[in-house]
Amino acid sequence: MEKRKIKVLGMADTRTKKKDTKRVHSDYVYIWSGVDQKEHAKHGVGFLLHPETAKNLLDTQQISERIILIKLRQTQKIINYVQIYAPCNDSYSDEEKDKFFETISDTINNIPDNEELTVMGDFNGKVGQRRDPWTKHLGPFSDNTGTCNYNGNLILELCAEHELVIANTLFQHRQSQITTWYKWNNLDVCSQIDFVLVRTKMISTLRDTRVIPNAELDTDHRPIITTRTQKQKRQVIKIKQKQIRQAEKE
Repeated sequence: MEKRKIKVLGMADTRTKKKDTKRVHSDYVYIWSGVDQKEHAKHGVGFLLHPETAKNLLDTQQISERIILIKLRQTQKIINYVQIYAPCNDSYSDEEKDKFFETISDTINNIPDNEELTVMGDFNGKVGQRRDPWTKHLGPFSDNTGTCNYNGNLILELCAEHELVIANTLFQHRQSQITTWYKWNNLDVCSQIDFVLVRTKMISTLRDTRVIPNAELDTDHRPIITTRTQKQKRQVIKIKQKQIRQAEKE
């Protein structure tokens, strides 16, 4: 995180029990949501926050072992991050998958429209290539090697319902920076099943979203990193420039 200046790191399939918050190495703050202590360790989601970022933590909602929300204050903005771990497309019933996405939708409904929102994690879904009627929510640079599956349709429906766009389909990159999952014993079997969703009105704040292919992590997934501009600062600069031009005319 320090090397890449990451302030908020979302994690899925952590397999940590209970719901808690604690300080870890170098005062980073780990927040997680898992199954009950008596259950077998499975699923689990969490966030690791930079020490300075953790000072701006306003709220934590550990909704389930698959969904967690944190609310941060950044200058005059409030930013919501929702980390998820979706049921596997082929291992769960359609009813279970529907219920999971309904819970995400309910979570988003409780977030005011004027607050920023990022929904990210392992969606276990393939969205396929850009096509109607999803062009507003699915960029031109998704993984075109696979076809959309059941979870993928639920992702797109969620985006349409809440005016979201899949950030890691908006920027052109080589395939290794698009693919997020590789099979342990056969790297030729791979796909894009992890996504970062943001409000469509915030697209102008995105600088880039890509996979880090060479991250040395003990997982079959590759992390996604999103970099953003500070829209508030850009607006201030524009106002000042406009004021200067008006002053020159006067």
